[in-house]
Order: sequence, then C-alpha cells, then structure tokens
Amino acid sequence: MFFFLVSKQIRDITIRRITFNTIVITWLEENFDQYQILYWSLIDENKKYLYTILINNFTLITTSDLYKFKIRAHNKFGWTSYTKEKFISLRSISIDESISSSDITKKNLFLLISPLIILGLIITFIILVFIYSKK
Repeated sequence: MFFFLVSKQIRDITIRRITFNTIVITWLEENFDQYQILYWSLIDENKKYLYTILINNFTLITTSDLYKFKIRAHNKFGWTSYTKEKFISLRSISIDESISSSDITKKNLFLLISPLIILGLIITFIILVFIYSKK
C-alpha cells in the first residue's frame, strides 16, 4: 500500500470560543473529502485524540485551558501533511471572539503602540506646561 502526500495545505485556520468551555476551529475548504484533527491538552501531552471528519470545522469541548492541535486533509490523491502545531489558550480568547493569525498580529501591534502614544502625549503635556509656566 502506497501513501502519497498531497502538496496542498490547510489554510486560514480560525479559532472561535462560543461558550465558556466550547471552541470551534474552522478552516478554508479546498476540494478535500475528509479531514483529520489531532489535538491534545498540554496537561497530558501523551494523551492525543485523533478525529476524522467530513466538514471543515471541529468543535472542541474543553476540559483544560491549554491545547495544541494540527490538521490534515484528504482528497483523491492522498493526505496532506499536518499543519504546524497551533496553540490554544482559553485565557486569551474571550467568548464569541474569533481569532486568526493576522488578528493576533494586529492586537499585539495595537497593545505595543498604544502605551507609546499615551507616553508621547504625557511628555508633550509636561513640555507644554513647562514652557507656559516660564512665561
């Protein structure tokens, strides 16, 4: 029996927390007939779960806070390789908030720039107060 790896990859993975203990993972569907998701809790990395599904989304009922997962897909030519491991931290996702890798970058950039803007405004205010107090 021969196994061929398909060059196409799973893309545009989105993680969404819909309730306190429910995560929905979705990805772009591209002519695949089934998917496999391998996930595990970081509390017990030796206990991994593999699910084969026919649609491009997976619902995870959580029992801990930290998970990793990877996904692969199948079509008439065979299985793709697994995606890189993705990390899920429930503490970093609020309920009903969708995140993707580009969203994470934008949020981190905003969190980095916001304090710098505030610091710049404070320094400007101090300089103006100093200039006007001299007059």
